[in-house]
This record gives sequence, C-alpha cells and structure tokens, in this order.
Amino acid sequence: MKTHTMRMAVIAGAMAIAGTAQAEMVLQTYDLYNHPSGAVDPQAYGLRLDGVADSGENMTFSFENAGQSSVRLQVLANDNDPVDFFIRITGTVYGNSASSDPLRAFNLDVFYNVSATANGWTATTGADPNAIIGSITGDFDDNGVADDAPVDLFATHNNSGLQFAFLSDGYRITGDSSTWVGRGWVLPNGQAGSTNDFLFVANLVPLPPAAIGGLAMLGGLVVARRLRK
Repeated sequence: MKTHTMRMAVIAGAMAIAGTAQAEMVLQTYDLYNHPSGAVDPQAYGLRLDGVADSGENMTFSFENAGQSSVRLQVLANDNDPVDFFIRITGTVYGNSASSDPLRAFNLDVFYNVSATANGWTATTGADPNAIIGSITGDFDDNGVADDAPVDLFATHNNSGLQFAFLSDGYRITGDSSTWVGRGWVLPNGQAGSTNDFLFVANLVPLPPAAIGGLAMLGGLVVARRLRK
C-alpha cells in the first residue's frame, strides 16, 4: 500500500502546482459489490437500514441484484485545497424488507469528507457529527403504493468515533488482508435503529490511458520543481 500513499502524494502535489478548471478531480473510481458477510435476511447487501420500512423489518439493499444494480465510489480531491479529499457513493441499489416482497429500485447518493491513511481513507466525527451526508430515494412503502420518498442519511459513528472507512484490509473476510472494503454508520432520517450501516467490497476501475498520461505529466511537474530547489 506504499504505492497508494505515494500516488496520492504525487497527485495532491501536482494539483497544487498545476490546478485544473474543475472544482473537483477524480482520483480513483471503484465498482461496489455486496460484502460476503452481509447475510441478514432478506438478502445479501452493501447497505442495511433496519426499521426504515413501513413493516419495521430489516431492510437490505443489494449492490448486485444479478447485475441490475450499479454502484460506484469515487475518491475526489478539491482543486482549491490539495489536501481536501472526498468520497462519493452513487448508483442504483435494490432493496426489500422481506423475502416475499419484490425487490424495488432505490437511488443512492452519499458524500463523505475523508482523510488519507496508509491503506485507504477514513472519516471521523467533526464539528457536526450528525450532519446529513446524503439520501436514498425509492418506494419504502411495502404495501404496493409507490411513494418514492427520499430518506435522508445522517452521519453517526462507532465507539472510536469513526463515521466511515474505505480501506484495503479485507475487513471481515477470512484470510484476506487486501480487498477494498467500505463500512460506515448512518441514521436514516436521523432515527436510530438496531443496525444502519454500509458494508461492501470494491474493485478498482482502471484509469483510461489519457488520464494516466495526465497524472504522469503532473507527477513530472512535481519532480521538476523539486530539482529546481
């Protein structure tokens, strides 16, 4: 993971020198999938929100659903502040609250301010630990009447103050210490439940050649500047 840390440092330094016309730069993109240990009924999931359904049952959201779901995570950097990083999770997930219910599509959009670590990214409690970090929108009414109401997702944290982590550590995968795993703690509409959290695995989407060339050029600017000093 030393390569990951060095790459982030080069990109951040290059942005400070060169800058871009956009407000944010995409550093990395990942496709997201259900975590193998997320096995509570009614289905495998990448996000679980207990009590949000009208029935009050566990409600889980698949990040796969036989290829119908499409969820991505992007690591972003602020052009105006090269040490200001973000993670955004967006896409369509499929959820229900009972195995007898049909899966319904939901739109997910979540945004975290994160800090770089040796093996990934983390978000810890800040000045406003209960801020809204995004929403999930769809039909939560399991009696067949579509409402498509948005449910705001509020940030919460575990006992150590961690709101979200995206790390290359194989979290909760037996014999694995390198798979990218995301986990985070949320409150739907600010209401506490028994379990409300993200738990997913991720695969890096390779950068297109043009983007790799651009990053290499920016990295060269950093080296050249250091040689001139």
